[in-house]
Amino acid sequence: MGLSDGEWGWLANFANAATVLTGVAVVFAVVPFFQARKRERQDADQWYVDRYWQLQDQKRPRRGRGRQVRVDSPFAVRWAELRLCEDELDARANGWITNDSWAVWQGAILAHRDDPLMLDLVARTPSDELTLLREFWLTGADPIIINRWRQFWRGIR
Repeated sequence: MGLSDGEWGWLANFANAATVLTGVAVVFAVVPFFQARKRERQDADQWYVDRYWQLQDQKRPRRGRGRQVRVDSPFAVRWAELRLCEDELDARANGWITNDSWAVWQGAILAHRDDPLMLDLVARTPSDELTLLREFWLTGADPIIINRWRQFWRGIR
């Protein structure tokens, strides 16, 4: 005396519904985790942005002839800007800088290459210092060394 499929068909539907609900619950549990990771990376990015603005505040704008404004940068500020670039490149290489921030920063770092005073400062720096900056100025290549999966996992993509 067996039971027919019709009598137990509800069990298959129940199992399917439970599977779907479990999948939805997993998505709702995982999404906040990845959002928190991304927020942590953005906070790290903000630390570098704050450092940048502290350096900019130390520059002294002066009025030149007419309406032209000239900015004087003390040696210490220029050196600190180069160190900031080196630190940003190191953080990017190790996967701690988001792709969104890198899209902006890479141009700013390369712009220092066009400044003769910065070039002179780097040229007078021992060759074992500012190595990431020197390499980036030569190649312009993204220094990141972690694979795409780790980039996703760390929340930088």
